Amino acid sequence: MKILPALLLAALIPLPCLAAPDSPLQRAQKLHGVGSYAAAQAAYGKLLRGRHRSRALLGLARLKLEIGEPAAALMAARKVKAKPHRARARALAGAALLARGKLTEAAAALAPVVGKPGAVGMRAAVLLGRVHLQQGKAEQAKAAFERLYDLFDGDKIDRSSAEQLTLVAMACRYTDNFRDAADTLKDAKSTDPLFLEAYLELGEISLEKYEAGHAERHFGDVLRANPNHPRALVGMARVKLEQTADVTAALKLLARARKVAPGDPEPRVALASVMLDAEQYREAEEQLVRALERNPRHLLALSTLAASFVLRDDKGSFERTRAKVLQLNPRHGAFYRVVVRHMVRHHRYAEALKMGHLAIKLDPRDWYALASLGTNYLRQGDDKTGLTYLKRAWKGDRFNVRTFNLLNLFEDVIAREYTFVSSKHFRLRVHRDEAALLQRTVIPLLEEAYALYVKKYRFKPSGPITVELFRNPKHYAVRTVGLPGLGALGVCFGKVITSISPLAGRFNWGQVLWHELNHVFTIQLSRSRVPRWLTEGLADMEPTLRRPEWKREHDFDIFRAMARGKRRSVRHMNTAFTRARNMNDMVLAYYQGSLLARYLVQRHGLARVIAGLKAFARGKRVAQVLPIITGGQSLKELDRRFWAAQKKRLAHYNKGFYVDPERYSDLAARLRAVKARPGDLDARAALTVALLVAGKKQEAQRQAERVLAARKDDKLALFTSAQLHLARNDLAGTVATLKRLLAAGGDGYEVRLMLGRLMLDLGNLAAGKRHLDRAKKLDPERAQTYMLMVGAYEKAKDLPALIRELKALVQLDQQRAAYALRLVQLLAEKGDHAGVRRYGRLAYYIQPASARLHLALARAHDARAPRRNIKKARWHLQTALMIDKKLQGAAKLKKRLGVK
Repeated sequence: MKILPALLLAALIPLPCLAAPDSPLQRAQKLHGVGSYAAAQAAYGKLLRGRHRSRALLGLARLKLEIGEPAAALMAARKVKAKPHRARARALAGAALLARGKLTEAAAALAPVVGKPGAVGMRAAVLLGRVHLQQGKAEQAKAAFERLYDLFDGDKIDRSSAEQLTLVAMACRYTDNFRDAADTLKDAKSTDPLFLEAYLELGEISLEKYEAGHAERHFGDVLRANPNHPRALVGMARVKLEQTADVTAALKLLARARKVAPGDPEPRVALASVMLDAEQYREAEEQLVRALERNPRHLLALSTLAASFVLRDDKGSFERTRAKVLQLNPRHGAFYRVVVRHMVRHHRYAEALKMGHLAIKLDPRDWYALASLGTNYLRQGDDKTGLTYLKRAWKGDRFNVRTFNLLNLFEDVIAREYTFVSSKHFRLRVHRDEAALLQRTVIPLLEEAYALYVKKYRFKPSGPITVELFRNPKHYAVRTVGLPGLGALGVCFGKVITSISPLAGRFNWGQVLWHELNHVFTIQLSRSRVPRWLTEGLADMEPTLRRPEWKREHDFDIFRAMARGKRRSVRHMNTAFTRARNMNDMVLAYYQGSLLARYLVQRHGLARVIAGLKAFARGKRVAQVLPIITGGQSLKELDRRFWAAQKKRLAHYNKGFYVDPERYSDLAARLRAVKARPGDLDARAALTVALLVAGKKQEAQRQAERVLAARKDDKLALFTSAQLHLARNDLAGTVATLKRLLAAGGDGYEVRLMLGRLMLDLGNLAAGKRHLDRAKKLDPERAQTYMLMVGAYEKAKDLPALIRELKALVQLDQQRAAYALRLVQLLAEKGDHAGVRRYGRLAYYIQPASARLHLALARAHDARAPRRNIKKARWHLQTALMIDKKLQGAAKLKKRLGVK
C-alpha cells in the first residue's frame, strides 16, 4: 500500500469533442484545457439552456473537480438528464463523492457504471477501486482494478485511445505493477501527446520511485499546456522539495495552486508538510484542519496531522488521530510512513523505527515501509538488520531507486572495499586502502573532541559512535540519502556520521567532523528535539572555539540581510534552513544560527543552553525553552536584543558605499517612480541601477548621463557609469569614473576592489595594493582582495609580500589546501620553522595525505628548541612515510629521529 494523496483524477472523464469546430462548446473546452478556469466556467454557463446543456454540465463538473470544488461538481453532474450522458455523469458524481470522503455514496454511484463499455466503465472501475483502497478493502479493490486487466488481456479496449490506455495504467499503478503502468502510460502519450492525464500519472509514479528529474519533465509538460493545473502545480512543488529542497520555489507553486483551487485540500496538505519541516506546528495544523473541512476522510491530511502531534509530543492527540485513521481504513499502513518521514526529518530515528514496525505489522507487504525501516536501521549503525529489511523491500518492489542504490552500495562496494577501525568511543568505516592513515589522523581528533564535549556538555552519548568516510562522493551521497548527489560535507544521524574521506583533500575535514560530532551530543541530549537552528548553531560555533580560523566569514551577508529587512526572527529561525533558495542561503542560515547560539552562550552561559537542551528533551517548545536560557526574556525581547547586538557589531559596514542589486530588481517600480516624479534625480539615479541590473545597458547609459549632467557627483549614476565602462572593456574610463565616485564620497569595498583589480591588470602594483589594502580595512573578512594580491606578488616574485598575504588569506579560506600548502612551502624554504608549525597545521586539516607537508612539519618540530617536540616530529615523519615510502629528502631526518 503506497502513500497516495486523495487527488482526483485530473482531466477526469475527458469529453469527446462532438461539437463543430469553433463551436461555443469547443471554445469552452479549449479555455478549460489551457487553465482559463473562470472564462471556461462562464462559457459552459452560457450553454446550460441550449442543446449542449448535458455536455456543458459534464464539462462544468470536470472543471469543478479539477479545481477542488467537488460539491459544485456533484451538483452539476446530478443535473445531467440526457440518457447518452448519464453513465459519464454518474462516474463524475462518484469522483466528486470520493473527493468529499463520502465513500459509501461514491461506491453506490459508481457500481452501476462499472460494467458499461468503453472509457466510462473503465474509469468507474478505477474510481471504485480507489474507494475500496481508502476503506481498507484490499480484495474488493483488487477485483475492481483487475477488471481492467481482463479487458486489456481480452483485447476489449481501444488501444488507440489514450484515455483507455491511461486507465489501464492506473489499475497497474494501484496494484503495484509499476513497470506495466509506466510502459502503458508511454503508449498513451504516443497515442495522444496532448492527453495530460498520462503525464500527470507518470509524474506521480516518478516521484513515488524517487525519480524527481523524470517527474519534473512530466509535470512541466502539463504546465506548459495548462499553467494553472492544480495537480501539476502540487506535483511540481513536490519535485522542487525532493530534487533540490527548494522550499521557496515549492511555496510559490503551492500558492499558485491554492489561488486557482482554494478549496482543494492537496495544496494545503503539501504546505503543511513544508511547515512541519520548519517546526511551524500550529500553522501546519491550521492548514490541515482546513483541508479536512473539505474532506474529513482525507487520509494523508489526517496522517500529516498525526505527525505534527508526534513532533510536538502531544501523545493524546496523536492516539486519537491514529484511532480515527485506522477506523476509517484498518489497513492504512501509509499512516505510519507519513509519520516516520517527518520524524526522520527531525532526527527522531529511534522512535521512527518503532513506528516503522507498526507499519509492517499492519501490512507486511508495505514495500515502502520496509525500505524506510531498513534505511533507518542503517542510519542507526545496524547494517545487518537494515539490509535484511531492504532486501525484503526490494523483493516486493523492484522500482524503488533508493532501495536499489543502497543495496548495491552495501553489497557491491562496502562489503568488498570497506572495513572498520575502532577506538574507545568510535567505529570508523573507511576504505581498506585508507584505513591505516585515517586511523592515525582522524581518530585522535575525534577522541579529542569527544573528551572536550563530554566535559563541556556534562553528557556521555550512547555509542559506539560510527563515523563513515567514503572515498567516492557518490557513495557518500547514496549512503546518506539513497541518491547520488548531496551538497552537504557531512551528515549526523544521532550516532552515525557520514562524510567524504578526508584524504580526498576537498574540504576542512577537522572542522566538518568537529561540527558533526557536536550534533551527536545536542541531538542525544535533547532526545532529538533540539530545533535545527540551535543544533546547527552550536555545531558551527564549537569548531571556532578550537581553531578561530574555522569561522565562517559571512558578516557582510548578515548585514545586507538586515538592511533588506530579511532577518529571521528567533521564533522562525528554522525557516532560514528550510526555505534556503540555494547553497549560499543555506550557508548563511548556518552562520545566522551560529551567531544566535554564540550570543546565547556568551550572554547567558553554556550551562543554561544545556538546561535548554534538556528542556527540549522533556517536550518543551522553543517559546518555553528560550526563556529558560535567557532568564525569563520573551521571544520578542530576545529577538530585539539579539538583532540590536548584531546591528552594533556590524555598524562598521555602514561607513562604506555599496549597491545592493536586489534593492533595484523591480524595474517596473523604478520606472513608475520616475514617471510620477520626472524631476526627482534620486528616483532617476535609482532607475539607472535598475536598468543596469535588468541588462538594459543603453538605456542605463542614457539615464546615467542625464543624471550626471544635472548632478555630477551622484554616486548611483557614477556607479552605473563605471559598470558600463567596464562592460565595454574601457579600463581607463572605468578607472576615471571610479575615482570620481571616490571623490563624491562613494568609498566602499566593491569600489576599491574594482579599482584594485583594474590597477593590477594595468600593471600598477603599488596603486593596486593601495586600493586593495583599503578594501581590506572596509571588510577584513572577504578573501578576494587577498587572493588578488597573492596572484600579483607571485607574478612579481615578491616572496616576503606573498608570504604576508598568504598568512592572512589562509585564515579566511579554510576549505582549500592550495594556499596553505604554498605558504608552508615558502616558510620551509625560508627556514621559518615556527611558521611551518603554525600554518602547516591549517593545511593538515584540509590535506592530511600530503607527504611533503608532513615532512615539512616533521622538520619544523625537530628544529624546535629545546627538542621537546621530538614526538610530534616522529609522528609527522612516520605519517609522511606511510603516504610515500620513497619520499625524497627524508633520509637524514629518519636517521636523526630514529625512524625506520
